[in-house]
Amino acid sequence: MLQKGNADSVISQFKKFLEEVVSQNKSKFLGSSHTVDQLYHGLLAGSDDYGQLWSVVKMVLLLSRGQATVERGFSVNRQVDDDNLHADTFCCDI
Repeated sequence: MLQKGNADSVISQFKKFLEEVVSQNKSKFLGSSHTVDQLYHGLLAGSDDYGQLWSVVKMVLLLSRGQATVERGFSVNRQVDDDNLHADTFCCDI
């Protein structure tokens, strides 16, 4: 578990990770068929050298990626409104 005040340690682990692991595995980062979470899990999880860094990476990966789901809902609603209000389907008995 990540303890409060360990930012310097995490930064140090990140620098070491970049120098040692990323430099040796550039092909995995450049043209990988793995997802980001699979890639980092494979390289960080279970490592004693990068335990605190892995805790931070897990937190970052769990962050919401935005409001895409909500925006997609608005788009679907707009399409339904457009279809329902189309001249061929709109009926008035006046």
